[in-house]
Amino acid sequence: MKQNRCIPCRCGVRVFAILLVLLSLPVLLRAQDIPIPPPPTQWVTDTAGFLSTEDAGRINARLRAYEEQTHHQLIVWIGPTTGDDSIEDWGNRAFEQWKVGRKGIDDGLVLFIMPKDRRLRIEVGYGLEDKVPDLLANRRDNCFRWRGGLHRKHENVAPTLAAVLIQR
Repeated sequence: MKQNRCIPCRCGVRVFAILLVLLSLPVLLRAQDIPIPPPPTQWVTDTAGFLSTEDAGRINARLRAYEEQTHHQLIVWIGPTTGDDSIEDWGNRAFEQWKVGRKGIDDGLVLFIMPKDRRLRIEVGYGLEDKVPDLLANRRDNCFRWRGGLHRKHENVAPTLAAVLIQR
């Protein structure tokens, strides 16, 4: 003989299913975040195809020479997007995780470029704040937000920034 479930049991199953979906919603939404990649192994990392191989190589050589001369570590990381995260939050987390600059001196700088988001961010270690204070870095962030987005011709930002540091 077929047993009919009582109405309270069916409601309990529905409530449980709704609660399960609601509790898993933050996990599903968090899946939209772009994870922080492992620390770069060179001075220029372009996962978005923003620079030509030649341009990336030329900038890489200039930043390597700058680091050899000054011991300050400047790197450029180009990715397509930060997902749902702001570039400020994503860049700060990446900078902290990568530990850019010399240990104990914290004299690193990362230029993050996200062409799909049309954003860029400069993160500066405490050891370079006398040369590139946050105020200057934030002002540069605003100066480089072009109406049409970022373009390949702006690849000179990293070497120009290094030149400014060299002259100080």
